[in-house]
Amino acid sequence: MPRIPKIIYVLLAALVMAAVGFTVVKHSTFRITEISPDLSSVATATPYIDIHFNRPIKKDGIKLSSRPDILESHQVINSTTLRITLTGLTDKEEYLLVLEKVESEKNERITNKQFTFKAKFTSFSDLTQKQQEQALKNQDRPAAPKDKIFDILPYYHASYELQVEITPGVSRPDILFVYLPAPGEGEVQKDAYLEDAKQYLVGKGISLDEYRLVDSDEGSDHVH
Repeated sequence: MPRIPKIIYVLLAALVMAAVGFTVVKHSTFRITEISPDLSSVATATPYIDIHFNRPIKKDGIKLSSRPDILESHQVINSTTLRITLTGLTDKEEYLLVLEKVESEKNERITNKQFTFKAKFTSFSDLTQKQQEQALKNQDRPAAPKDKIFDILPYYHASYELQVEITPGVSRPDILFVYLPAPGEGEVQKDAYLEDAKQYLVGKGISLDEYRLVDSDEGSDHVH
């Protein structure tokens, strides 16, 4: 039987040591293990991001920023997950999210971690099960006391979504924004979605004279 050259043993030993070293570093360093949903799948219907860490994080050791400002709130879930709730996401617009500081319970820090992503309109039927559950929770949120429109919006249809927007400088919601499907549906189908949205609002006792109904049509806004 031919003898195995010593160099083979040396290489194997080096590979084993490297693998062990990588495993030790991997488990000894405070780090992000997963981001969900994937940053390529952030939907306007479910504006949140879960960032999972390999160690428990301090609730008071978190500092975040974004550009433009889309941060609504954040909370620690199950000790190792940071849930960031976003607001005002627009289809196809690019955003920057910065973890300026996140501390572990052992006082380890992750600083200046930056992520860029584009939000997108996704029909309810195409959302993941977790995203669908979150969308329904958002839809069932307690009504804001200042305006009746929050009793029924946001609204998620199988083919479009209906959200509230406020014109800068205006004290109350005055725009109802309809996120339509991606280009290619055809004007007739889009008009049908808009008519459906109007009928939904009227059926809920909303006077369309009090709001502007605006749709997203291949990136452009059109008032109806």
